[in-house]
Amino acid sequence: KTFEYNDKLILSLRSYGRNGFWVIFNNESAYISWGKLLQSNQTYEKNVIFARGDSSYSVIATCRNANLSDNSVYIYAKNGTQKHIIEFDGEISDIAIRGKYVYILSGRTVYLYNSAGELLNQAECDFGVERLAPLSNLRAALVTDNKIQKIVF
Repeated sequence: KTFEYNDKLILSLRSYGRNGFWVIFNNESAYISWGKLLQSNQTYEKNVIFARGDSSYSVIATCRNANLSDNSVYIYAKNGTQKHIIEFDGEISDIAIRGKYVYILSGRTVYLYNSAGELLNQAECDFGVERLAPLSNLRAALVTDNKIQKIVF
């Protein structure tokens, strides 16, 4: 099976688990299932800035070029079906997902959402945090240029 995208630039390919993989474009994504090699497309009003996932869920974050605080985070089940959308008002520095939890780094705050798009908690972090990595449910590592800090919700 071949999928051709003649008029689109592929930004990345992301595989999360055994069910399929994502093809990421500027303001669009395509989920291709491994089993039937079927494709389902999603078009976004904003540009894709992050695509992350694990074996249970995937998230695709989008943002307007003219307003970095106008973000939408799309949560997808492992089969590529859209579950929820988080409208996030703040510049997203990084995003991660582990199990049923979505972690959003914005400025000096980490926001914790569940897979239903509900804000569960938030925590302040040190200045200069550039990346976050979930360690387990409700715990994440925050990475600066020279330090790794653990945060517990």
